[in-house]
Amino acid sequence: MKHLKNAVWYHGTNGQKFPSWLFPTPARPNEPLLFQLTGVYLTTDLNFAKQAGSNIAEANVLNTRGVLDLVNDQQGAEKLRVQLNNRDLYKYSETTKAGNWRKGCKTGDCAIYTFTHPDIHQVIVKRAAELHRDVPQLTASQAMTVQLHNMKRAHIETMCIEAKKLGYSGMFFHEADNHTTPGTTIAQPVLAVFRNGVISQPIW
Repeated sequence: MKHLKNAVWYHGTNGQKFPSWLFPTPARPNEPLLFQLTGVYLTTDLNFAKQAGSNIAEANVLNTRGVLDLVNDQQGAEKLRVQLNNRDLYKYSETTKAGNWRKGCKTGDCAIYTFTHPDIHQVIVKRAAELHRDVPQLTASQAMTVQLHNMKRAHIETMCIEAKKLGYSGMFFHEADNHTTPGTTIAQPVLAVFRNGVISQPIW
């Protein structure tokens, strides 16, 4: 996987600068409502990394043998899809249907949990209402935005958990980005790392 080793990878955070990677990375200040991710997430797009925070660390990939490449390894991607579909929540997922998954691994839609079942929608609405009640400074619309964002983060975290169960130390995938270039969706390269030894230590 030369495309991983030949690139410079960026990690953005508004939190503290740490001398070595921690799993999970330290929680970011002023983000107590966000679902906590346990891996380290990097991208080759500096502007995309800056969306996560203004403190930017650089790293290089040292070892690709334990990295699941969802973009180029169809067999590995299919193993992860099957693994995800063993979870009850994914019985309602449009994301992990075979055709959607294969396409989504290229476009970045694999990183978004999509559904059509009305029960899932009701759960999201209920949780957003509870968040609005518990954190009154959030408007109902803001609470829904937080809930949807956390759903995406939880889905990506679940992907990483299942990849780790399959024996991987990291996962390369595309994430659909609608923010870096307004009006355009970009399939951003993302590397999630679960263990030490995959990437070099951070350089800030």
